[in-house]
Amino acid sequence: MDSRWMDMKNALILTDCSTSNAVLHNRIYRSEQPVPDVGFLIITNISLDDEGEYWCRRDENGQEGDAVKIVIAYVDQFPHDSRPLFYPSRPSIGERVVAECPHTRAIPSPSITWFLNGETVDLSSRRVDVTSNGTLKISQFLIQDIGLYECMLSNFAGRTTAKVFVDAKRLKDGRFRGLEDAIEVA
Repeated sequence: MDSRWMDMKNALILTDCSTSNAVLHNRIYRSEQPVPDVGFLIITNISLDDEGEYWCRRDENGQEGDAVKIVIAYVDQFPHDSRPLFYPSRPSIGERVVAECPHTRAIPSPSITWFLNGETVDLSSRRVDVTSNGTLKISQFLIQDIGLYECMLSNFAGRTTAKVFVDAKRLKDGRFRGLEDAIEVA
């Protein structure tokens, strides 16, 4: 039973196939690979260029299968110099801090995870929160919040990370700015 897989985006016949799965290795199909009654088009080394609609037609009776839309999942990597942005960049102890992860393209939408010194940021207190858009909010910056922050965007197709070290403002004598006020409040 002969069949053909079609790439509707480029109006190309990808394969002439008959009784086993059609496998495209590096965009080359060997016609000796037949497609069975229930067969699959398998594309190896997939790239964003492979996104589009595909359909299969049986040559013997012209019967056409359903068109299938292929959407490629991916996460673009951050540029090498990308860093999370902290506002303010050097907070005083006790100050409110907001941090944003750099943006990138990804399908499906990625989740954002924050790390401090290699450990997932502790969200168990009300002092630290991550909003639905991935923004990290610290209502009162403390000494234990000083360190290397990393944000990771990920989905099932991949992940990318960006890092920045965040320190607190210090007075000329080396003490942390705002520490006196934080101690008085406590």
